[in-house]
Parts: sequence; structure tokens; C-alpha cells
Amino acid sequence: MAYWKKKSKKQLLLVLVSIAIIIFYLVNSGEAKAGECKPPLFVFGASMLDVGENQAARPGREASEFPPYGLHYFGRPAARYSNGRLLIDFISQGLGYGLVDPYLRSEGSNFKRGANFASSGATFNSTFFSLSVQIDQFRFFKAAELDLNLTEGLRESILTIEDFSEGVYMIQIGHNDYKQFFSTNPGRNGNTFVIETIQLMKEALMR
Repeated sequence: MAYWKKKSKKQLLLVLVSIAIIIFYLVNSGEAKAGECKPPLFVFGASMLDVGENQAARPGREASEFPPYGLHYFGRPAARYSNGRLLIDFISQGLGYGLVDPYLRSEGSNFKRGANFASSGATFNSTFFSLSVQIDQFRFFKAAELDLNLTEGLRESILTIEDFSEGVYMIQIGHNDYKQFFSTNPGRNGNTFVIETIQLMKEALMR
């Protein structure tokens, strides 16, 4: 048991170091030129990737709309649960996408570069904007965009089937599932819960 705990810590450390290196590279190499990366970016997950989905769904009710959130980069609350940018902001800006808009924010959004469906507090299957709901939103969004392809004069502002096929998809979710389980079920063996969570992940990825 001690061996596996030690091995897990080493793997976690490796993941964290890798993420830090990616962020460092993207920040210090300078942002790519706008439009340099053609494939759109589609994002699914929880608060670490939520750039305003919850705020758009519940205006005036999210703590991320008030100080100190956002103050150290945006100079104002930016609907992110951070005092600055999120991991997804560093990645999207570094790749030349700019800041990808949340799916539910229709005003002023540019979905040609992709859409962010991530929702703070999301789990695999038990919250308002669970991963399952986010996938439903994406499928609805995709169908609507492809329907617009039939409308003349809109081809420059909508996504094509090639965009969806070549797009970059990012998912980060699961920590809320484990946090909720172990906070409400202290002392319980989590093996069954882990198996169920992995199954939900498989089903989501297949969809």
C-alpha cells in the first residue's frame, strides 16, 4: 500500500510539473498570431476551466462576479473563480485562440474560434451543468451550427463539419465528484464509487 501511495504521489507531481512547463512555455514564448491556429477549441469541465458559463446562466448570483476575482489580470471580476487567468486562458491565448467564450454568453461572443461549456461545480452526472449536460449542449450547438451552413452569407461566422472534425477538445473534470463523495461519506470505502465514476467517464467520452 505504501508503495502505491508513493507511486501515485510521483505521478501527480509529474503531471503538475508538466502543466507548469506548458504554461511557462506558452506565456514566455509569446502568444501566437490571431488566426494562426485554425481548429476551434471546445472545452468541457468544472471551475478550473469555467470562463463564465455559470455567470451567464445565473447572472448576479455567482461569487466570481465580485471582487477579488479577476482583479490581478482583468482588473475587474471576470466570471472566473481566480484572481487572474485560468489554465484554459493560458492555453487558448498561447495557441492563438484568444479568450474562448462561454457557450451561454450570446452577446458579443465569437464561436468561430470555439466554445467553452465548462461549469463551476460540475461533476460527471449529478449537478445542473454536469458533463452529461455539457455534452448535450455541445451536440445542440453543433447541430445548430451545421444547420446554419445551409444559410447563404453566414459561412464566415459559423463552424463547418471540418471545424468540428479537426477541433481541439479539452476536458478536465472529476475532482468535485470525489470531493462530494468523501465529504458526505466519511470512512466509506471508495472503490465502488471509483468504478462507477470511471464508467460515467467512459460513457461521456463515447457520446
